[in-house]
Amino acid sequence: MIQNIENYVTKRLGFKHDTLWPFLVTAIGSQTIFSFYAIRSVLYNPLIETLGVTNTQFGVLMSLTGLGTVFAAVLGFLQNRFDPRTLLVFGLLINGIGVLIISTTPSYPILLVIFAVMGFQGMGIFWPAVLNTVRRIAKDSDQGKAFGFLEFVRRGTEFLQAMIAIGIFAVLGGTLGMRAAIITSGIMIIALCILNFLVLPREDHSSQTSQERNKLALDGMKTVLRMPEVWLIGLTAAGIYAAFVGLQFFLPFLNNVFVVSVLAGAIFGLVNTSITGMIASPISGVLADNVVKSPMRYLTMITGLLVVGLAVLLVLPRDEAMLTVTLGVLLVLAFLVFLGRGVYYAPIGEIGMPKEISGGAMALASFVGYSPMFFAYAIYGYQIDNYSPEQGFNRVFTIMVTCCCVSFLASFFLNVLCRRRRLAQQIQDQTS
Repeated sequence: MIQNIENYVTKRLGFKHDTLWPFLVTAIGSQTIFSFYAIRSVLYNPLIETLGVTNTQFGVLMSLTGLGTVFAAVLGFLQNRFDPRTLLVFGLLINGIGVLIISTTPSYPILLVIFAVMGFQGMGIFWPAVLNTVRRIAKDSDQGKAFGFLEFVRRGTEFLQAMIAIGIFAVLGGTLGMRAAIITSGIMIIALCILNFLVLPREDHSSQTSQERNKLALDGMKTVLRMPEVWLIGLTAAGIYAAFVGLQFFLPFLNNVFVVSVLAGAIFGLVNTSITGMIASPISGVLADNVVKSPMRYLTMITGLLVVGLAVLLVLPRDEAMLTVTLGVLLVLAFLVFLGRGVYYAPIGEIGMPKEISGGAMALASFVGYSPMFFAYAIYGYQIDNYSPEQGFNRVFTIMVTCCCVSFLASFFLNVLCRRRRLAQQIQDQTS
């Protein structure tokens, strides 16, 4: 039975037979490393109260988790140079230790250092290695399904981890419950570190000297930096990611504007992130590859719908009679965000990026795509702290819709550029 399921999934996703389990371990680890951050999606107010920080301070901390995106383009050299297994195991170990330190609720300056270290290696080194692993496993024609399945596994993992956090908090309550949830998160991260070390295969570089590998990695990174397609893919992802960051503020929006209780808000947060993502992500890959038949064109459609949806959210009245409608709009927006997140790096494969430099391409695209992590949390948190609830969240939604407009334009121009290049190549082939 298990063998039949494994064969079916492997065939549908375009994987080689021996790559499914390494993929699953990588995918589960790729969400587990961020399991601490996922707590904010379901227990936002108890979390910041336990850490003893304001919305703005927590926004700064979360922005530091994006520190690695600033260096990701430079660190792309590491993605081409080192075994992904080494980068993944190292990232999980550092984050696991960091989360355990956070569970002691240290002072704010110490939190700044811990979040910065975790962010530097998490988004600068670990996450591009995840994307590179998926890029290498799946065929070019199946990139959408592969990345969609990655996001499906991640959202399922997030759901289980969020349920564990809610359960621990519900039983123990208060600061003790939150600290216990954080400690559990750290233990899970270190457990996945060990699992990745045991399961993921080593790459054989015995045929190349260290100097040769360094030169190939550097030359590949230079090539990637000159490719406008990679920059446009990153910009497309950036707008979607800015909207994803905004999803984390839907919960305090309901708590502060509509006065929804903490428990009801936690349930909404669980549906808004984990469950919605589990449903949307695999659908996204199928739609991109099999229906639209182009992740690039598909992303143009999704970003356009996000712009429209956010505009609707902005004009909805903020009164209790509109709570049900508002909840519906928020869930639709979350669904659209995860439809985009599921495949927003799939165009790397669609444009035919050589796999030997795909690590550098993923790193550069991550640098641009996840850059909102570096500033969006702090900017959003500032709006909430310094304006009335209604005005502050309206400003947050305005920023989100602006970012999605940028994403839509980047995706549109990416399609135009790739279409022109394909046409030029066809003409060249016909005349040669």
